[in-house]
Amino acid sequence: MLPPTSHPAPGWYADPEQYGTERYWDGAAWSDHRRPAQAVQAVHAVPVVVAGPAVVRGPTNGLAVASLVCGIVGAVFGLIPWTFWLAWILGILAIVFGAIGRKKADREPAAGKRSSATAGLILGVVAIILGIIGLILVVSVLEDSISTYNDFKSCFEHPDQLHCD
Repeated sequence: MLPPTSHPAPGWYADPEQYGTERYWDGAAWSDHRRPAQAVQAVHAVPVVVAGPAVVRGPTNGLAVASLVCGIVGAVFGLIPWTFWLAWILGILAIVFGAIGRKKADREPAAGKRSSATAGLILGVVAIILGIIGLILVVSVLEDSISTYNDFKSCFEHPDQLHCD
């Protein structure tokens, strides 16, 4: 006599013919009933920790990079009218960050970025100079505008005293 064959219990199982669906097994054969696959819910989730090689990073010199960025942005703001005050602020920050970044690069050669700190320092000075030039230009334009306005105003107030064109 042959031993009885064991079949899975009746229930919904992954459909072997259609991915992403479940099909009902009646205990002996597949039925025609299908449904979208249900999400599997874990009863007890156990975190898995995978150990790998430790990543050791050397010293970095973020102030050197910050100096360079402040110097570049400050120089650009120095070229735009009415933003000269931002050029001053960013220029000063670039100089301070650049000086500290250069000292760190000298103390810890592995940190590097000495050239970035130097470039930031120089651009900080350039940003301040451009900010001063921008202020001079804005003041000059304002003075010319005020002078022109006063001349125009005096033509109407005292037309006999001035030659108005």
